[in-house]
Amino acid sequence: GVEYSLNGTTYQSSNSFTGLAKGNYTLYVRNQSDNSCITPSVSVVTINAVPVVLVPTALSVVQPTCGVPSGSIAVATQSGVEYSLNGTTYQTSNTFTGLAKGNYTLYVRNLSDNSCVTPSASVVTINAVPTPPTAPTASSVVQPTCGVPSGSIAVATQSGVEYSLNGTTYQTSNTFTGLSKGNY
Repeated sequence: GVEYSLNGTTYQSSNSFTGLAKGNYTLYVRNQSDNSCITPSVSVVTINAVPVVLVPTALSVVQPTCGVPSGSIAVATQSGVEYSLNGTTYQTSNTFTGLAKGNYTLYVRNLSDNSCVTPSASVVTINAVPTPPTAPTASSVVQPTCGVPSGSIAVATQSGVEYSLNGTTYQTSNTFTGLSKGNY
């Protein structure tokens, strides 16, 4: 035999109120047969603001190398969220390591409302592991002579590499001159 209201304004027969904006609400009930018989709630009910989650962005991307054959992505940190790649498993850490070649969409999800999920605007690509250079071979070796007391080595050329003798200083030229006696 009662009607319900928020903040004592419009009364309705249903005890449910939906579509509420953030704010504080005092609940009221009144007798249907005597609308001067009204009782307010002892405390207010608060509807919080919709949780805000920013669009995730990559803070850093580390591509695979010959030495480390997997990539990593660090997502720019936000407070109160957890992170995911491709919207599957979520974690509290913003860093993902051991990633294989592929495209990854970043996701953040609000910790207090797991229905509040935001994907990145674009994908982050982890490249394939670079192809290692082929084993170097000498294309020519010039030995010292009485007239030229030093030797030289030319390494067979490859595209996109640098050259070194004994793995120390690297150079773009594939030719090493002025070499003294020794194994290289």
